[in-house]
Amino acid sequence: MSVDIKEIDDQHKKFIEIMAEMQGFADAKVDRGAAGAILVKLYGYAHYHFGTEEKYFALFHYEEAEQHRAIHEAFFLKVSELRQRHAKGENVALEAMNFMFNWLVSHIENVDRKYIECFHAHGLR
Repeated sequence: MSVDIKEIDDQHKKFIEIMAEMQGFADAKVDRGAAGAILVKLYGYAHYHFGTEEKYFALFHYEEAEQHRAIHEAFFLKVSELRQRHAKGENVALEAMNFMFNWLVSHIENVDRKYIECFHAHGLR
């Protein structure tokens, strides 16, 4: 699942670490407070990571930036929804795990891969 850009690959690895924490949430090994903290962590880290990508979109005049930003916004909306439902006492653990896994794999393989050529052309590796 590499995009052959060290900074971004390292950030994707951090998402995988957060997913591992979510696994404990989904397996009910994590208490409700910790589960909420994991969702907050996911939201915050996504903001940081997407900011990195979007900084390069602007710097390199990436042609598909607007479409990519819209996908980032959809991610934030879904995670916000999961956080709200969790706060109301709903068990969203399995849904959160499935969403994060499916989103991450699909996003890296189908969306992030589109910017590799552009980023490489500007010397980012």
